[in-house]
Amino acid sequence: MKLRIVCAVIALLGAAVAATEIQNFSTRPDWTNYVRIAAWGLTDVHAGRIVREATESHVAGIEVDNDIPGRYESFLHPEEKLAAIRAVADEAHKAGNRAFVYIAGLECITANADQSPHSMAKDHPGWLQRKITGEPAIFGGGTAFWIAKGDEDVWVSPYAAE
Repeated sequence: MKLRIVCAVIALLGAAVAATEIQNFSTRPDWTNYVRIAAWGLTDVHAGRIVREATESHVAGIEVDNDIPGRYESFLHPEEKLAAIRAVADEAHKAGNRAFVYIAGLECITANADQSPHSMAKDHPGWLQRKITGEPAIFGGGTAFWIAKGDEDVWVSPYAAE
């Protein structure tokens, strides 16, 4: 019985110290060396839930993925994604936290490219990374776990042939 009480007290003290560290992390000049992060998919309708779950699990630094499918759609019409980024940032800041956005810089996925008249490869084939044989490197569903059937995954390259 005494062992259980001692363990419970240690656990509570540890949680209190962790919570204090999370609340104070942004005031430290080296806060990036100690931040505890976790990742979520990015949508503005889930901003409150994302920040609540981060707070409940003592996360200090919320990483949100810009999106996996639909990057080309966001490239053409960024308003929805920018609103989602703003919503998560606002909620994180209200809670005394920080939010970071993960973007795979030159990778561009078009959702349902097989059914769309527009995709990065269709609209800008000259921008694409090339295979060693010279043709554009275009990846489809099943090539990697994050590429759904019908999606197109390409990498834009500043070294693409003219």
